[in-house]
Order: sequence, then structure tokens, then C-alpha cells
Amino acid sequence: MHLIFDLDGTLVDSRPGILKSLKTAVQRTLPEINLELFNFKIGPPVREMLRIGLKTVSEAELDSLEAAFRVAYDGGDWKLTVVYPDVVETLVELTLRGISCYVVTNKPAQASTRILTRLGLAPYFDEVLSPDSRQPKFSNKAEMLGKLLEDRAITVNQASYAGDSVDDFYAAEQCGIGFIGIEYGYGNIPKQETRLWRVRSFNELLSVPNNYYSQDGVSL
Repeated sequence: MHLIFDLDGTLVDSRPGILKSLKTAVQRTLPEINLELFNFKIGPPVREMLRIGLKTVSEAELDSLEAAFRVAYDGGDWKLTVVYPDVVETLVELTLRGISCYVVTNKPAQASTRILTRLGLAPYFDEVLSPDSRQPKFSNKAEMLGKLLEDRAITVNQASYAGDSVDDFYAAEQCGIGFIGIEYGYGNIPKQETRLWRVRSFNELLSVPNNYYSQDGVSL
């Protein structure tokens, strides 16, 4: 059995560091913008967060904003990230049950590795895939999931993806694997969607029915 996780909004709460870096980037690049008038959606890649949040900025301005964000975030704001309750204990139990765990995230590889290492989560994951884990970069999470499944020779009935957004859901659906909706995250998984299993806390992963995960009856 293989369980693949999103990072932000699933394993960790990265909102404080991301919002601080977004604010710094805007203040340094476009100081005339009143940030109180805008709302940033945490989850997509940084450029998309800026594009969606600021709406009218040009591609050149997005280049400058993204670069300023990277300086602030990689310079230390990433350290504001905290792990969600019960994550460590649940990962320990999953490991004891023989479950192989992985991370597929939109966050760049360097930041992902730093965060997982700082929070003591890195030892529980066999692999972490980010858009820049290869060149050319992965274009979306479905590509990353597909590559992971292929490289690890994981069949679709042996894996599920746990994430907090509708984009995570569609990535899992495109790859033909199960999806576990994380309801405490930042995402917008439609309430009417039934093709998934929902959890309200991380430790509820240990109670997901056996037959949801695989046709082989592997138990969490």
C-alpha cells in the first residue's frame, strides 16, 4: 500500500510564512498596492497565487514579484511553517503498518526538503516530488503523480493521494488512484463531491476503510 501526500494544507500549515513573503514581495515591488484589498489563495504555485490574488498585474510584474517572494521565503520565512496536529504520530503508525509514504507538492524542492527536515517529517517519506525535481519541470501534480507511480511500479489500485484542494482531487482522478480529502486545509473540495473519502483530522487516516485504499485488502 502506498499513500501520497500533498504538503501545504495537508501535512503542514505554511500560511504564516507564505503570507509574510507575499506581503514583502508586494511592498518591495509594487508599493502602491493596498494589500488589504486583496485575498491570496494558499495552495497553487506562487506565481498563480500572485496572479489570482492581484488580478491585474503584468507578466513582467509577476516575474519581479515571484523573485522577491523567493528571496523573502527562502531567506527565512519558510521557518514559520508548523506541522499540523497528529501528523507525526500518524506517520509513525503508518510506517509501523508497512505503508509506504510519499509527498507530491507544488512547493519547490529546496523549500520542501528544508521544511520536512526541520519539522522532523523527512524520515517518513520514501520520495518527495516537486515541480523542479526534474528538468524540464513538471507542469502539474498529475504529471508528478504519474511519474511516481511509474518509477515505483505502483499500480493504481495500490495508491491514494491525500490533499486539501480540488486540484489535488483532479490530479488523483486523472491518474486513476483514490483520493482522500483533507478538510482542515486551505482547499475548496466541493461538498457535493462523493468520489473521495474525507477526513477532518490527520489521524482519521488510520480509520479509513480497508477497501477504499486497495483491491488487495491492505489495511491502514
